[in-house]
Amino acid sequence: MKNNVCKPTILIDTKKSLIRIHKQTLYMLGSPAYVELLVNPEKLYVAVRTSETRTNFSHKINWSKLCGKNSYEIFSKILIARLINICEKLQFVGSYKIIGNYSFDENIACFDLKKAFEISGEDYEKI
Repeated sequence: MKNNVCKPTILIDTKKSLIRIHKQTLYMLGSPAYVELLVNPEKLYVAVRTSETRTNFSHKINWSKLCGKNSYEIFSKILIARLINICEKLQFVGSYKIIGNYSFDENIACFDLKKAFEISGEDYEKI
């Protein structure tokens, strides 16, 4: 396996206002029923945390709809606008890949917004 495949990965698409969580990241998190996105605006971190129950902040993973897809998408104009406001690296028209770290003890994937890098074309479709 390539090194990047073993690392949690997300894509932030500012033009389409969505966050794509790579399917491998979801498997790493134990194939959860729900995920929550956490943002630390001071440290410029985004985290994906699992949840087995529905909350006001969770997103249900429909595993049957993920067949044949590489990622789970969360659409949010408000979240993307706020991420752009807190991180000057993100622009309003771009797609940014972030390779993060997985904490086995806490079962959480963390992503440093400062390490986001812009991608396009073929790389975008792989996420």
